[in-house]
Amino acid sequence: MNLTEIYSYLFADSVITSLIFPLHSSLVYPVMLMFGGYNIPIIIAIAIAGLAVGAIGNFYLGKILLSVSRYDGNIRNENEYFKYIKSFSPYIMLASWIPFIGALLVALTGAAGARLLKILPIFMIVNAIYYSVLGVIIS
Repeated sequence: MNLTEIYSYLFADSVITSLIFPLHSSLVYPVMLMFGGYNIPIIIAIAIAGLAVGAIGNFYLGKILLSVSRYDGNIRNENEYFKYIKSFSPYIMLASWIPFIGALLVALTGAAGARLLKILPIFMIVNAIYYSVLGVIIS
């Protein structure tokens, strides 16, 4: 396997990990760190790019699910709760590094109407810190 295939696999694993449906955490990143021989800043950058793509998908999935729920008339008092979620969305994103819960938080902020460009940089920074700390622990 050449480096392009390995980094592509890391990117795909990061996208899948970040999506709301799978309940697992990243598998490729720790394995690459354990075996060594890879440039850690490149590994982190590719993993964060994959996580960002997955987060964008979750964000818009939250918006879509909310519009479907509104169409059915199932959501009541949404404005009261979503107003707080939208105003505290940058702080909510500080917990986005937690596997699976982070994906739910991104979808929730999307449903609440937060701005993607407001939460995505925070999501990326928090996950970069998480992956860096994980890299120090594993290496």
